[in-house]
Amino acid sequence: MTKTSKHSQRGSTLIEVTFSTAILSVLLLSIFGVLERQGQLGTATLSTAITENRAIELASRLRRELVSARGKRVRCVLTAPISAGASGSGSVLEVSTTTGFPPTGTLLVDSGTGSFERIEYASLDLDEREFGELSRGMGGTIASSHSVTSEWIWWSGMACPVEGAAGVDQGTAWLNGREVPFRGDGLGFSYRVPVDLDGGVGMPDYLDGLEPAWGAITRSGPDGALAPNGSGWCAISYEPNSEITEVEFGSDINKDGDESDIFEIGRLVKLTWDTLDPLVPVHRQALGPSCLLQERDAPGADLNGDGYEDPLFLWDADTRILSVRLFLFARGLPDQPTIRIIDVRVFLRNAFEEVSE
Repeated sequence: MTKTSKHSQRGSTLIEVTFSTAILSVLLLSIFGVLERQGQLGTATLSTAITENRAIELASRLRRELVSARGKRVRCVLTAPISAGASGSGSVLEVSTTTGFPPTGTLLVDSGTGSFERIEYASLDLDEREFGELSRGMGGTIASSHSVTSEWIWWSGMACPVEGAAGVDQGTAWLNGREVPFRGDGLGFSYRVPVDLDGGVGMPDYLDGLEPAWGAITRSGPDGALAPNGSGWCAISYEPNSEITEVEFGSDINKDGDESDIFEIGRLVKLTWDTLDPLVPVHRQALGPSCLLQERDAPGADLNGDGYEDPLFLWDADTRILSVRLFLFARGLPDQPTIRIIDVRVFLRNAFEEVSE
């Protein structure tokens, strides 16, 4: 064999080794890619399963919490006119009652009219007649003056069916095979439950004479301890704690034809407070994990692209049925967010409550 032939063989061998190494590298990278993809799929599946299980637990908890509750259409009427400039520290809105309204929240004033305004409040007074520390023209509305009329002022958290077509601050939900016009954001529900006011030894006594003793467990005990309270009240409300965007997922999450929407991820929180003593600390209790989806600045918006709004809570006081719709967000693969919907219907067997307004 000539010297040239030997060099040729060595060259061929080096080329073959290099080529084989390249092929092996590609194969290894492919295998690692498949394994990583399978790992992501496994994590996504696990995340979805965990979210669904927690949501089912939350649905069961809501049923247990509310089945004996007594709901209220949280509303009042204005008892003194208010100017458009009344806002900030010292500002008040005088009304017939604040009973059932959470310690802080948003009011819907002059609903269904051209003067419609969202007014945020940060405090309630001792006599249950004033909302204090007002922030005006919230939620895309304009601060306006409001006269004393018979029109209802509503807590924005509730969503209640209304007659006729949807108006300025109203939406339309698809419920039980029919269109249901409603007013409100549908992010909460206000109610009371039977309480054992005596707190004695033995079996609990939830009666006040022949009627249930209505109230809540509040921090009205010694040193702020939890205790049954006849002037206590409860509310369940949605509380956001993080944001996601359609851009980061490259996905039209709510199927509205674009990928520019921003969403909040949050959870349900139960609040209890003393309606007669604002100094009693508000008790907060998380009812489930932070996995509930809502569109930012558009509470109760259409989240599944069917053309109807999706309030979290829709309360029909006349039928005593509370419809709850939970949109669950599972953070799976980066380009494939998983949304699950769980519908809960709770029949509140106790008649709804109307405080004298």
